[in-house]
Amino acid sequence: MSNCLNILAILDGRPGHEKQTQGIIQALQAITQIKVTYFKINYGLRNYLSNLGNYEKKLKPLPNQRNNYDIIIGSGRHTHLSILTKGRKFGAKTITCMSPSPLLINFFDLCLVPDHDKVKNKANIIKTTGPPNLSSNLGKHNKNEGLILLGGICSKHRWYSSEITAMVKSIINCEKTTNWTISSSPRTPEDIIAQTIDYTKNTTNCQFYSYQDTPDGWLEQQYNKCQTVWVTSDSISMVYEAITAGCQVGILPVTRKNKNDKFNLSEQNLIYAKLATRYQDWLRGKYFVNNDTNLNEAERCARIILTKWWPEKITALIN
Repeated sequence: MSNCLNILAILDGRPGHEKQTQGIIQALQAITQIKVTYFKINYGLRNYLSNLGNYEKKLKPLPNQRNNYDIIIGSGRHTHLSILTKGRKFGAKTITCMSPSPLLINFFDLCLVPDHDKVKNKANIIKTTGPPNLSSNLGKHNKNEGLILLGGICSKHRWYSSEITAMVKSIINCEKTTNWTISSSPRTPEDIIAQTIDYTKNTTNCQFYSYQDTPDGWLEQQYNKCQTVWVTSDSISMVYEAITAGCQVGILPVTRKNKNDKFNLSEQNLIYAKLATRYQDWLRGKYFVNNDTNLNEAERCARIILTKWWPEKITALIN
């Protein structure tokens, strides 16, 4: 038997979900030898059901080898049935990087679930501080480099571009010795993009980059070099990415429709744990909490996976 772990990653085409899966894969690769096969499903119910019905034809086991995959992993509800189907077919361990439906949760070998999902403790549940991601703290931050990440319209928030723009301008005007990079996301409205572009044209210490013009890995590079990162609160996954990278993290408030939702709870937990600073608090005191937690949930989960099933494959990380 090969010493290499054979992994099948089921992807749904959503960048946030795929980053969670890739984060675990990257962490496993840092610890042991792996081989990864990627299989992307089409997003949408009709395509999902069609793909599910055709999986038996598309993924055939190798001749005389039942267990040609050791792990099948994915994030997002559209991947869940696919993971379980392939897990049963190939005799592999099934892992999801988020909370599945209560009807499916007991069928997974392991569920990596953020604390804010409020899932009950079970033998196959590993609770995480936010979702796993691709970030890591390289300790190379430049105090004169800052990053501002704009989310956008979503069903759980009320987005007011003028308010966000005013906060961004306030930060940049107060921190004139910092070189600011501002970037959008697929949800960012056109009005705030236009306002930001106009503003950066007449401001010497900031520049704007559309998410469409940035290559894969660009955001992680920004986390590695920027000491300070501001993120709109609708983009909680990027808040955790920046914290994992060891940045000083500020949260720009976006009005939530439900103040008791899990994302509000997650933000409150971060503030209480002194992992991030609210814009209102920064505005009053112009300070950041120190981020010295060395948070890396992808690495922690990777070690749990190997300890649970393949302890002989764990090797020391090279720092």
